[in-house]
This record gives sequence, C-alpha cells and structure tokens, in this order.
Amino acid sequence: MTPIVELDRTDRLLLQHLQDAFPLTRKPWWAIGEKLGIPEEEVLGRVQRLAREGVVRSIGTVVEAQRVGLNASTLVALRVPESRLLEVAGMIREHPGVSHCYERDHAFNLWFTLSMPDETSMAREIRRLLARSRLPSEEMLNLPVLRRFKVDVRYRFADREDGGGRA
Repeated sequence: MTPIVELDRTDRLLLQHLQDAFPLTRKPWWAIGEKLGIPEEEVLGRVQRLAREGVVRSIGTVVEAQRVGLNASTLVALRVPESRLLEVAGMIREHPGVSHCYERDHAFNLWFTLSMPDETSMAREIRRLLARSRLPSEEMLNLPVLRRFKVDVRYRFADREDGGGRA
C-alpha cells in the first residue's frame, strides 16, 4: 500500500489553489504565495517537495475534448493474458488518443479510454489497436459514450472559510 503523506494546513491550501485557482500570470508562484501569506520560494519549494513525494503528479491543463475536435469517445476493455499485460498496456498507452489505461481485477483486465475526431476514425483505431495487440475481437468490449455526465475531478483539501474556495 502507498504510504500516506502528511500535509500541514499550508500544504492543503496550496493544493486547493493549484487545483482551483492557478493564476495565469507571469509570476504564478508569487501570486499563490501572496494568497497564502508565504514567500514565492516557499511555494515553489513546497510544490517541488509534494511532487517528489508523489502527491502532485503534474500541473497542467484540462482540455475539453470536443472543443478541440475529439467528438467520439469510448471505453475499451480487453481480456489480456497476464503474461502479456505489460506489453499490451505499453502499446495502448502510446496511442495519442488514449487518456487513461488501467489494469482491473476482472476477466477483462485492461481498460482504456480512447477519443478520436469521429466514429469512423474511432472504429479504425480500435481495429488497429486490436490487430497490434494480437488479441481476437471476442477478447474486447467496446463501450462508446452515449451521453456525457461531466464530473469535477478536484479534491477538497481546504474549506472555503480557510481560503480554499473555488475561484
């Protein structure tokens, strides 16, 4: 099991700001420090420590797929022999349309999401990935998106009263 990292109040507030209110300025670390009442160097040092400890994996943009032309999405499940799981997962992960790839404790043990511009290119890429994996088609479930229900995938680290409200 992954060890739990102890977070103090400032770490929690920092994480909340990184998720909810990252400033798009020339000096984002300074701006966050101003909000938290700590120097810019401490903000950056804390972020670097949290990254080393595996709490912060990355700081980046969340793209709305449809706004950039990725209009077709699906969840694919594969039944992969255990001896080939890492090989097939590595091949799937390399695809630029794959955003998530997970091993599951299930008969279909490798699951991934794929987004493409349209249904035609989606079908073509699924066939191509299946052929590259050398798995028969009956070892795959293709579960295309019918309707999106967006989820806000941010965690609550600080209460609004604590300065952790969303901007």
